[in-house]
Amino acid sequence: DVIFVLQNAIGVLLGNQDAGVPTFTPGQHLVDGITNVNFVDTVDANQDGMLDLMMIDTSTWSVIFYLGAGSGSFVRYDSQLRVLDKATRIVRNNLTPQDPASATKCYDLAVQSQFGATVLRNLDCM
Repeated sequence: DVIFVLQNAIGVLLGNQDAGVPTFTPGQHLVDGITNVNFVDTVDANQDGMLDLMMIDTSTWSVIFYLGAGSGSFVRYDSQLRVLDKATRIVRNNLTPQDPASATKCYDLAVQSQFGATVLRNLDCM
């Protein structure tokens, strides 16, 4: 599958393997309230086994999540997470000590900016 950024939307192309020839078919276009995205990445934020999308919307300087709903479709998560202006990238890292006996794998998100970084702790296990 392919995720691409347009000026005011995020697009998804679904990969197919027809008779051994890879092709793509149009999937969902995410356009609700997105005006300017400069970064998109995938993560399993709610640990349901489906990839979710996280992105930086530079019109609001916030991180937006779309949770994977299966079959290449996504549902927007209710909250936006405000970050520093001029944010350029999201980095996942394990800054919080984890309980080795726990099956939960939580990561912290650091949003890099021209002015520093915003650390969002344990948000990768919504």
